[in-house]
Amino acid sequence: MAVLRSIGKYEILEQIGQGGFAAVYKARDPFIKRLVAIKLCLADDGDLRRRFFHEAEIAGNLHHPNIVTVFECGLEEGAPYLVQEYVAGSDLGRVIRERAPLGEVDKLESLMQVARALHYAHSKGVLHRDVKPQNVLVPDQGGGVKLMDFGIATLKAVHTRLTRAGTILGTASYLAPEQLLGQEPDRRVDLFSFGVLAYELLSYEKPFGGGSFEEVSREIVRCDPPPVEERWPDCPADLAAVVHRCLRKDPDERYASFEELLPELNAVLVRVRPERRKTPRVAVGAPPPGETPAGQAGPETAAPAGGVGETGAPRPRSARPDAPRPGPAAVAEDPGSDATSSAPASPAAAPPGRAPGVRGGQRRSAGRQRAAAIAVAALALAVLGTWWLVRGRSGAAPPGPPALLRIDASPWAAVTRIVDGGGREVPLPAGATTPLALEVHAGRYRVSVAHPDSGRSGECAVVVGAATGGRCHIELATLDAVDYFKQAGWWR
Repeated sequence: MAVLRSIGKYEILEQIGQGGFAAVYKARDPFIKRLVAIKLCLADDGDLRRRFFHEAEIAGNLHHPNIVTVFECGLEEGAPYLVQEYVAGSDLGRVIRERAPLGEVDKLESLMQVARALHYAHSKGVLHRDVKPQNVLVPDQGGGVKLMDFGIATLKAVHTRLTRAGTILGTASYLAPEQLLGQEPDRRVDLFSFGVLAYELLSYEKPFGGGSFEEVSREIVRCDPPPVEERWPDCPADLAAVVHRCLRKDPDERYASFEELLPELNAVLVRVRPERRKTPRVAVGAPPPGETPAGQAGPETAAPAGGVGETGAPRPRSARPDAPRPGPAAVAEDPGSDATSSAPASPAAAPPGRAPGVRGGQRRSAGRQRAAAIAVAALALAVLGTWWLVRGRSGAAPPGPPALLRIDASPWAAVTRIVDGGGREVPLPAGATTPLALEVHAGRYRVSVAHPDSGRSGECAVVVGAATGGRCHIELATLDAVDYFKQAGWWR
């Protein structure tokens, strides 16, 4: 094919990829002034071209922050192409091949985003059927991974003749056993493929080996993979349990849906996220526990407030500033000696009307102690009164024990606000979307969600119990993919 300068109205900048029957170009929209990625079908086969249009029909109506957005589809000299969001970065397959030094939180967040994308697609009746690391884009600038390539996806509720009975589609290492056995696929095939992807991202090893399609297929159907903890010893036990449940041979033993999987995966993320760990914070530059900074007195010679002694050495710890000090010395002259001596004055030698020096120091110390005790009591009363006033105004009870709040919406929506019974907002993780599980205190909550594309919003009230937790489900009335296609006249 000759070097392309343009496709439709788009100016071609460079070719950035090529697969078995399609090439991908980085291009520029001259009117909107934005970069796009154009996928051009290179095959002449009629079924492949129809599947290409099928991808455009399905992906073009999926709007989710973790799915690559498809803008339009067209023909260039008889060859179909689709225009989609340009994401500068690499795919998850490259991250795995290069064994990028990702922390467990980074890996978990990527898996959560892929699971949310698949949950949203399933809620629209769409099975992906080709979930693999190469179909997950990782942006250079962050902002969350993006699932792409719905080329062999199917709408569950719509019969399509693009996939003949018994045809195996997808990449061998990520196929579910029932796909290899020619059985009718359902949403659980994507759960199995997600489990393979998760295993590979966590351990940087494939769960099923083999050098040929037949060898890989035999392992998937007959063999259990090595425990992921053997290949990644730091893998949390509850995370390993989630992955291996996805990889069960029997579909009935897997999760029934991503709606069931997501709360368990999110619970692991909440537990291991650094800012949620209950570990003591050490100030920058502070010495490790049990050590004393250089140049600072240790416990035996610690100088109390009040400074150092006359020699410049720290006072002993027992020499407190408020300790009784000796009273003024009485000067006694010995008539038989030229020398004078200093000795503590006896009570009888004290001037009339004045207490002895030692007793005066003790009285001053006792007075200071009483004043300090009164100040502490007054401060405690002020704090207690303030708390009681705030409690009386808000009607909020003291925080209860931790519990899990599960939030879901149909269709997918962004969680915009959670308020407790006292009117306080619950901090939300960045880009919080449904389904979502949060660790909160037991009590009453009001949850608000909104769908960014349709503008529809909703809310619900939920009571979270210490033992049972709480669940909030919000229905947002929007057209699903099947209804949209039927109204458009694309499905009969």
